[in-house]
Amino acid sequence: MDKKGNQDIGRIVEEKVIESIKKNMFSDNSVNNIARENNKDKELKHDKNDTDVSDIKNGSQEIQIDNTKYVIEANRLYEQGCYESAAAFYEESLNKSMPFLNEDFVMYRLGDSYFLSERYDNALKVFQSLNSDYINSSYQFKSRLKTGECYARMGEFKKARKALYAVMAQEGKCCSNDDKLTVVDSYFKIADYYMEEAKRLREAGVCGTTATVLSLASK
Repeated sequence: MDKKGNQDIGRIVEEKVIESIKKNMFSDNSVNNIARENNKDKELKHDKNDTDVSDIKNGSQEIQIDNTKYVIEANRLYEQGCYESAAAFYEESLNKSMPFLNEDFVMYRLGDSYFLSERYDNALKVFQSLNSDYINSSYQFKSRLKTGECYARMGEFKKARKALYAVMAQEGKCCSNDDKLTVVDSYFKIADYYMEEAKRLREAGVCGTTATVLSLASK
């Protein structure tokens, strides 16, 4: 074969080798790129999972879950009439460091659980807190009514009536039928508390008169 033929064969072989190298380089780069992309996806997923776990351990998700757990159990006990136990679970839900939805409902139920357990001092504090800290709550009317009832159970009828007069003064701001019924209930309870106070004063007067008569008779 002449010299020119050898050069042509050499050129063809060289071109084939170069083409093969280019293919391999492209293939290697593609593989590397794909590998890099996969690693990035894995890192992103890993970071996201780490963030989710961190949120659950340290963030509001844990608070919401815990609060829900305690409130559900408290509601169950309340509906069963186990008011002391219900109060304990409502307390636990409110002890969490972050607020949550329907906190005013939990406050009202806690106060009512105390009230129904005859822990009137505790109930009064909760209702007063609800009255002052949740001014836009839908439980404002009921809470103020309960405030009056607490005072009455503690024998402080003047304070009870004052609390109920405050409910009646808000009659124009009623937003629901429940609010209106609460106002009507306040009218009746004020009358009841006047009668109850008069009864106690009368009994105290009779006892005092009897004691005086007995004292005089012994002389």
